[in-house]
Amino acid sequence: MQRRLSSCMAAADEKPMTERERAEEKVRAIVEELDRPTLALLYKTLHDGLGFRLETADIAIGKLGR
Repeated sequence: MQRRLSSCMAAADEKPMTERERAEEKVRAIVEELDRPTLALLYKTLHDGLGFRLETADIAIGKLGR
């Protein structure tokens, strides 16, 4: 009974997550599931879209075909 009361009080003290915080948590969970070469490909794709070029990402992406 005391444990249930403590958890309810803790939940009441926490502020609700904003939409952005929920989105960040979702993205973080997805990214944590990716292997390194796939993450490098995602990183490169995002940076190419923004106009950046990363040579180290090319090396990791090359490992995808192996």
